[in-house]
Amino acid sequence: MTRVIELKNFLMPLSIERRWEADGDEVIAYLVYWTPWGDECIVDRILRDGSIWGGDADWQAFFELRRLNPVLLQFNLGSSDFEPEHYLLVDKRHNKFYIIPANTRITDILKLIGVR
Repeated sequence: MTRVIELKNFLMPLSIERRWEADGDEVIAYLVYWTPWGDECIVDRILRDGSIWGGDADWQAFFELRRLNPVLLQFNLGSSDFEPEHYLLVDKRHNKFYIIPANTRITDILKLIGVR
C-alpha cells in the first residue's frame, strides 16, 4: 500500500459531518479533497454496503476544518489551481483520520478501514 499517515488529536466536529451529509449510520468512512474542476470541495462517502457516492460539498466546512486542524496545511488536499496529491480519509467506525495519497486504490482504502 502507498504511504498512509495517521493524524492524532484530530478535531472533526459533527456539525461539519452533517454539512457534508456524512453523519448518517450508513456512512462508515469518507474522503475529502478539493478539485480545481468546478473549484469545489469533494466528499466521497463509503457506505456500509461498500458502495461509494459523493460529489461537491460545503466548501466553507472544508476551510473551517483546516482552521481547526492546521496540520492539514502540510498536505496538498487540492486547491483552485492544483489537483490534490493527498486525500483526508475519515474512518468513522474506528474514529481514525488519515492522509492518503490521491492515487490510492479503493481496494487499499477499504482494507485500511477494515471493509475487505
